[in-house]
Amino acid sequence: MTAAQNANPKPGLWQTTTTLISVVPELQGEAKAAIDKLREPQVESICVSGTVPKIGETAFNLPCRYSKIADEGSRVQREAVCTGQDTVTWTGVRSSNDYDFRIEVKKIDPQSGRTLRTVVTQERGRRLGDC
Repeated sequence: MTAAQNANPKPGLWQTTTTLISVVPELQGEAKAAIDKLREPQVESICVSGTVPKIGETAFNLPCRYSKIADEGSRVQREAVCTGQDTVTWTGVRSSNDYDFRIEVKKIDPQSGRTLRTVVTQERGRRLGDC
């Protein structure tokens, strides 16, 4: 991936691989067992439109809206605020045919504003062709 490439994603069929990096604090019991399964890379193929999000738009069908988009060339930095003040942050690099993002999800206590849990994943994607 080079910075000179057009950084907007091409529409089409994309393969994404998501790997759980960390959960802090660690979960216990059944919840830990479920999360441990996610430590293995999760691969899926999806059709994407190639549109670039705007402030206030819904983020990836989540109960979240983009609050910051600071993309510059191939660099991506985005934040979304979700129901209950939870936040999602994406940082990484992309081109029109691939990307590599670190995604951090913070579960926030709406009463105190304190971070209850932070989940970090690595997501890599590549364009496979047309849908």
